[in-house]
Amino acid sequence: PALLDAIADWIDADAVPRANGAEDASYAGAPSASLAANAPLVRPAEISAVRGVGGNAFAAVAPFVTALPATATLNVNTAAPDTLTAALPDLHGDALAGLLADRARTPFTSVSNFRSRLPAGVAFADEASFGVTSNYFVVTVTSRQGDAIAQARALLKREARDVPAVVWQTLE
Repeated sequence: PALLDAIADWIDADAVPRANGAEDASYAGAPSASLAANAPLVRPAEISAVRGVGGNAFAAVAPFVTALPATATLNVNTAAPDTLTAALPDLHGDALAGLLADRARTPFTSVSNFRSRLPAGVAFADEASFGVTSNYFVVTVTSRQGDAIAQARALLKREARDVPAVVWQTLE
């Protein structure tokens, strides 16, 4: 939470730093001078360039972070339990376990179907952020030969039945 202002300043288009944020002046004076991106993240690893996000902090959150366009929705049929709880803070404990068990038996067919099957007391306001399908997929390929290991990752975007488009790819 302490990094939210710095992350928000990294992606916003203005040059006004938030209380705990950083804009171009902070980055320009750093040992490895740079500027704030002033644009949405394209790859999760970009967050490691944000002031205050060290290697350990990024490594801790990396498995839970993705960078997608604002129009992307959270697929409630495949979202991890922690992701559902982050999106719906009232959904936790036995209520979350029950919903996940229900989802395993019968996937959600629409966002309204999801809403109707939520346990009582779970607030659900922003339906536009949720969906029951996915258009983005991270693909990871690991290759080993002897002691050498190479890994490549790519974010693919699929629309309808078209061939997926590569949004980004990296060799790690």
